[in-house]
Amino acid sequence: LGFEIIPIPNSENRSPVHHEEHSLGLASWCIQPLYTYTFTHLMDLRHNKNRREEPAKISRWLMGALLLNPDVCTFWNMRKELFRNQRLDFMEEARFTKVVLFNKSKCFEAFAYRRWLLNHVLIDQPNPTIDVESILRNEISVTGMAADRYESNYNAWIHRKHIIGLYEELCPSSLMSLLISEWEFSRAWCSCHVSDHGGFAYRQIIMRDLVLLDAKKKFTIIPGELEKRRAIILNYVGENGSVHNLGSEELLIALHGAPEQKSTDSNQDRILLGLSYWVEDAVLNQELINMFPGHEALWCHRKFLAYQLRAITSSYRRHGAYRSEYIDHKQNITYCSTGDTPLEMAFDARTKEMADVARKTDDELHIVDKFLKFMAALSLED
Repeated sequence: LGFEIIPIPNSENRSPVHHEEHSLGLASWCIQPLYTYTFTHLMDLRHNKNRREEPAKISRWLMGALLLNPDVCTFWNMRKELFRNQRLDFMEEARFTKVVLFNKSKCFEAFAYRRWLLNHVLIDQPNPTIDVESILRNEISVTGMAADRYESNYNAWIHRKHIIGLYEELCPSSLMSLLISEWEFSRAWCSCHVSDHGGFAYRQIIMRDLVLLDAKKKFTIIPGELEKRRAIILNYVGENGSVHNLGSEELLIALHGAPEQKSTDSNQDRILLGLSYWVEDAVLNQELINMFPGHEALWCHRKFLAYQLRAITSSYRRHGAYRSEYIDHKQNITYCSTGDTPLEMAFDARTKEMADVARKTDDELHIVDKFLKFMAALSLED
């Protein structure tokens, strides 16, 4: 299903309606008079409470108005009233708002309405017959469509983040598989959209959840996964330390430094697994900067990686584990780097190599200089 406004400046005595397969189009010349008429009628209904109108008719009027201009909050509120009075069906509303987002893919009001519907159906008035996971998977698909159709679609990524939160609350047993799936999705997305700040911001959210794997006590490590993820870390640190034969706890100490206090309820294998996602992204970021020079979004993402390195190191040195208060709040970081751990040395060496190459071109000089100032402030760069 799709809807678009087709740029046709005059009527030419033809119908403004175009229908092909499952998509509807309206000629642009008819939009202003049609919307003005629809808007006036709906506002009259809104303000004249005594005027009776069939809910089905009101729904059709609202559909027309919202397809033409979905940014009017009042019209979405009118649909909420119809839905609360059981005059609208959830699945039909999901399909309708998807059509709206096909045409206006960055529309905040449409995403807000979908979130309201989800909260109403899944949380406020839950129905045991509803397939919650299927509904949430469909929401993720809708955000992908919207992000594809509008570059740097911040509203789509925020909605996707909200879905992850609902998934954690309503489908906790499937959360880990979703996070891994989203991690792989964001890798492919960011590799194809290297200027999309919204896509990178979403990847940072997924990384945060993966780095904090140790907090997810119900998570079970798949056989062979630890060895695979461990190899990613060892390949990254290379010759910066004799760490290849160490166990998980000894390896983490070698990478971060010895903790002030040992965590009694942490699983060192899960902590190491979480660290591997930071390393994987640092490698990807380096590859993308080398392949696509001059994109500020890539260097901004590297700032995030530098901050995360300091945050997880500070957390581990203090508590022997990664804690959310260090990942999420800068004021909790007390560790001042000396740059002598294998992990920091590897990150530092790769950063210097990339910066030296990038600063030779005028397009990247300003971007890299800002990044290096940020690194100096973090005490991760000499």
